Formats: sequence, structure tokens, C-alpha cells
Amino acid sequence: MPKSWHGGGEPVDFFALKGVLEALAAGLGAPALEYEPAAEPFLHPGRSAAVSLAGAPLGWLGEVHPLVCRTWDIDAAVAFEIDAAPLLAAATLGEEEFEDLTTFPAIRQDLAIVAPTEVSAAKIRETVIEGGGELLQSVELFDRYEGAQVSEGKVSLALRLEFRASDRTLADDEITGVRAAIAADLEGIDAQIRGASGAGGESIDE
Repeated sequence: MPKSWHGGGEPVDFFALKGVLEALAAGLGAPALEYEPAAEPFLHPGRSAAVSLAGAPLGWLGEVHPLVCRTWDIDAAVAFEIDAAPLLAAATLGEEEFEDLTTFPAIRQDLAIVAPTEVSAAKIRETVIEGGGELLQSVELFDRYEGAQVSEGKVSLALRLEFRASDRTLADDEITGVRAAIAADLEGIDAQIRGASGAGGESIDE
């Protein structure tokens, strides 16, 4: 990462590269990329993934295996390879749809979800979106924790949720109902909501 007055200079890791690919897909207006554990021999185990789009294989990304880096006499490195054709075919750039700008505020809440390590983050996000219904406008994964504060074989994922209605300001009980629906859907994949910040949500006028 480029070094600057506020930090940087650290090697780019798996998550930084994943962010680059997601920014590329978002910039093209393509659907969200999906990730599953990969088994490429030249990539670091546990720090690599197969990339797919709408269920179809797209490529791979990950941190280069330390033995490969040593063979080529290079520092830690990351790499990816994706098939551009399906990504461009799925792009909607230039085909944007517009909707009326609402003056009603959004409510943002953070959720910590504990799930078995074998359940992918993509599956958890998909389950949250399905449970959230039409009032859930966006879901962003911003943290992952695996360690002493969660049970063995479990992982904690932090998600940022945004709720909004186009015709009214949402009431607390509406958000509570949506969260209950999300919790019920999560139980179907053996996951639970661990906690949330801002029980009443943070309202922001936009």
C-alpha cells in the first residue's frame, strides 16, 4: 500500500485485493462477486478464493504461497485472474435506472453475526438480504473475527445494514420486526445475531 502521512507501507493482503475486485465490479454495475475457498497450489491456503458471478466460475484471487515467493525471490505478493468477458456481459454501466429521490431518512445499524466457519460470508449476506425484505436497502460486510471471544469452529462477521422506506420515516418497531425476520432466516443456516450497535439505529437525513 502506498505510504502517506496517515499510514500505509504495509503489504497488500487478501482482503485489500478482494476490495479492488469488488470496486471494479461495482464500478461496472455488475452483480456482487461471490467467493468460495480455493485450492490453487501457488496460493496461500486459507488466504485465497475462487471467484464466481451469478454462480458461474469467474477466476481466482489470493495471497501468493510463501514458497512461490521464495522461489522467485520476491516479497509477499497477491494475485488474481478473472475472465473479463462474463464480467463485462453482466455490467449495467450506461443502462442505469433512476428513482425518485426520497427525503425520508435512512436508519443504519451494525450487526455481529456468529456462524460456523464453513458457512461463507456470501451465504450469510444473502440470507440477511432475504430476511430484510424491501426495507433493507444495503448490506456491507466490514469486519471478520475468529478467536477467543467466539466458540471454536465459529466466526463472527460484522455487517452494516441500511434501512429506508420511500414514503415514510421508519419506526423503531418496523426495524425490530425486520431484524426478527433476519434472525429467523439466519437460524436456518445455524447462525445467530450476537449483538448490535445503536439499538435505535442511526438516522441520517439524505
